[in-house]
Amino acid sequence: ISPDQASLRGFLRTVKQEYNQIITGLVDFSTDSVLTGKQLLAAVNSIVLGEGDIAIRKGQFWAERMQEIPTTSPADNLLYTDSQTIVLTGGLGSLAFILAHWLLDRGARSFVLIGRREPNSDQRKQINELKERGAKIFVVISDLSDEHQLKSALDEHNDVFDTITDVFHLAGSLTDHLIETSTVETLLEPFYAKGLGTHVLTKVFDALDLDRMIYFSSIASVLGSVGQLNYASANSFMDAHAAYQQAKGKKTMSINWGPWKTSGMISQLSEKERHRIEEKGFELLSNEHALELLEKSLLRARSHQVAIAGFNSELVNTMPPSMQSLITPKSPIHSEKVMETKFISELRKAKEGQRPQLMNQKLKSILYSSLKLRPDTDIDSRERLFDLGVDSLIALELKNTLQKELQVPISSTLLFDYPTLEALVKYLLSDLLSEVLESVDRITEVVEETAMGSVEGSDEGSDEDSDTDEESDEAALLRALDNLKGMNLS
Repeated sequence: ISPDQASLRGFLRTVKQEYNQIITGLVDFSTDSVLTGKQLLAAVNSIVLGEGDIAIRKGQFWAERMQEIPTTSPADNLLYTDSQTIVLTGGLGSLAFILAHWLLDRGARSFVLIGRREPNSDQRKQINELKERGAKIFVVISDLSDEHQLKSALDEHNDVFDTITDVFHLAGSLTDHLIETSTVETLLEPFYAKGLGTHVLTKVFDALDLDRMIYFSSIASVLGSVGQLNYASANSFMDAHAAYQQAKGKKTMSINWGPWKTSGMISQLSEKERHRIEEKGFELLSNEHALELLEKSLLRARSHQVAIAGFNSELVNTMPPSMQSLITPKSPIHSEKVMETKFISELRKAKEGQRPQLMNQKLKSILYSSLKLRPDTDIDSRERLFDLGVDSLIALELKNTLQKELQVPISSTLLFDYPTLEALVKYLLSDLLSEVLESVDRITEVVEETAMGSVEGSDEGSDEDSDTDEESDEAALLRALDNLKGMNLS
């Protein structure tokens, strides 16, 4: 897929995460061949049945599948010499310093650290620690998205330019926004480093015969990520750019990282946000484990794209088709619908006066889980939920959970429109589910009335009536059905 179009992958995968009632997918076809209506229909049908993306080449359909890199230990470790220079973008971040120490352990001695601003006191301390271990450090201050500025800054270190053999592109920025609050500016923000920066780097170092160009991408582009439409889209561009470069004969790889415990983008998150990530099934990677897997990938992987992430299969609900052979969700997809109808079934069976209490309990259980509250915590039905600690991501999580439980489309502005438990319960029962529940109530009422009429019209104890029980039951059923004509039961 063209890098210019690849951002749609991360975009659509995030749409699916935020609006789980929407089916999303991408059909990629070559303009060199004719795409028939029958082929397009078959591709769309595959997506509707669960396939994420379909590529059509010369009439053949292709779907993405991931394979595990062999787990056997590599015969050799990754080794460098003191004559090689390694470039690290995002070079003044915590992840870059961790990577630099790891590369030092493997023989590297010369580093170019590219950052947007002059190093602060803590970063200078980190640089000095590398120097004390024998490293030569060249700090380059430049905006990666500005080709002229980057070339000018590198010219000041022209004596080491020809010794550059490896480039690790770590730079990136993370600003979470739900789809409904995204703007053109917020969508473009990650693209300055991940999009333009990637393009500029390949142009600047194109003349060098690099041993490797490694892009640090994110698992968000593979799975989609709530609140990260921009980030997933930008990383999808980078993944496709690696494929494009590799097709040109360049030694380029994009690594879709899952979250690390203490480094990378997760270092910007609160403790509550980290817990939320773990609840979705991610296992946070330790620095040591992540670097061990990085070494294995650099030595053994031949693909342009490698995903390195930890998953807890007990917590993972769903996986895209591309990963289902590697990660088994905790429950089959088809069983999810059984769980979805359980609460609706309880509401149907309950009397009208009991339903507000049931709905209130359901909402509280979701909030207790999302906010990490004790089960005995009292939530005032008239208290604003945002005052309890609910944020936009939790609001979306509650909306998606309710949508699965109630099996009806729900607006993503649910908590903004109905910000208390009292307002939520009233809206959900009186407006959203009114037709469904009123139909059930009317059916019960009609059947009860018909059955009562049958009893009142009988002559108890008559032998003749005992001979016509079956006919009476059939007549009662027909009368009930006749009374239901014209009712909306959908």
